[in-house]
Amino acid sequence: WLGVKTTVAVFLAGGILALLFAVHDSDRYWEILTAGLAYATYRGLALALIIPFLWTIDLAAWQRYRINYVYVFEFNPRKRLTAVQMLDISLNNILVYLANMLTYLLHKDVWILSHVNQNTYPCSLAIFFLVQFFGPSVVVGKWRDNKVIIRSLQQVLIAPFGRVRFLDSIVADVLTSTVKPMVDVWHVFRYYLFALLLALGAMKKESRNSSFVNNADMVIICLISAFPLWLRFMQCIKGYYSTGEPFPYLANALKYALSHTVVIAGATH
Repeated sequence: WLGVKTTVAVFLAGGILALLFAVHDSDRYWEILTAGLAYATYRGLALALIIPFLWTIDLAAWQRYRINYVYVFEFNPRKRLTAVQMLDISLNNILVYLANMLTYLLHKDVWILSHVNQNTYPCSLAIFFLVQFFGPSVVVGKWRDNKVIIRSLQQVLIAPFGRVRFLDSIVADVLTSTVKPMVDVWHVFRYYLFALLLALGAMKKESRNSSFVNNADMVIICLISAFPLWLRFMQCIKGYYSTGEPFPYLANALKYALSHTVVIAGATH
């Protein structure tokens, strides 16, 4: 089945690239993709495709050279995923992602699809990946180690009061590298929040571009950008407090503290 899924993914990707670059009215499809919240959604959720593939490569290398990653990351040996299982999950996510994007691009050209609201496609894709990560094992199937990642994420979010294991440090480092997708997720959430408020009559249409909303949006984006760095900073402080060793904990803490200056400068200029 891996070969079949790979072939279908290649055809779907080829169809999307053809619409965006090869056909005579490709500019129209670019306008469709970059309109509204679609571009932010597809760009942000692309991370959900990249991380599993990179993890698959890691698993394959560790298994090839007999590195006991199950012990290092404290995984359950009975429920850990092999490289082949992880590749299967990655391909499933890619198929859903590509099929959703292709359907979104063609929703005006296909009669049946034109009866569905345009924003339904990126919204349904966001819900799918949300269930994939936080859903129970009955729903997400072989994606059983998500509970381990969620528990680690909980420890990261309560830093410096949580544990600081190797896995927790890796999860926090991943968060610091995914600021841009998290900002994209905020844009999608804001879009639907404003749509709901407008539908309920709790907000006027002209208020969406008011100075208060724009300033609040800038502050929230600044907080989203700085929060992962703060968590990693507090983990380093916890590591120094627990071990009493200034290196590498205080050196890393200084690095993440200085990183906040970049966020503040970017938000105020």
